[in-house]
Amino acid sequence: MGACAQTQPSQQTDLSIATYRPTPNALAIAERRAKQYWVKHRNEIHGGTRYLAIESDTIPSADIPDLYYRLTHSPGVNGSDVEQYRVNEDIDIFCINIFDTRTGRLVSPQGYAVVDEPDPGSVARFGKYVALFIGTEG
Repeated sequence: MGACAQTQPSQQTDLSIATYRPTPNALAIAERRAKQYWVKHRNEIHGGTRYLAIESDTIPSADIPDLYYRLTHSPGVNGSDVEQYRVNEDIDIFCINIFDTRTGRLVSPQGYAVVDEPDPGSVARFGKYVALFIGTEG
């Protein structure tokens, strides 16, 4: 009868669990990829899209202070991730940086640590930014 719907976090749900500053090299690569993506896709993307979210780095679990607390108190983290961390004390964490399509630059060297990335091409909230997530594309 009905299809099983997969729930996506709303644009109001902040997916970040912390801030993180990747290496200068990772930032340069992320900015280059975001620029390439924007040049290639700008005509296909809705004109209201100002920010692109790009994965710039992976983050070791040990680099996020109070990780278990952050995982259990973040609305953008699902329960299976919390359980995986509790059992293994390790979890995949990604740094997402925000690219401003108007300036053609990353908004800051500071990125957002996330556990659950949205699907590429979807819009999500990272900190104060609502951005089109492009993953590692470039």
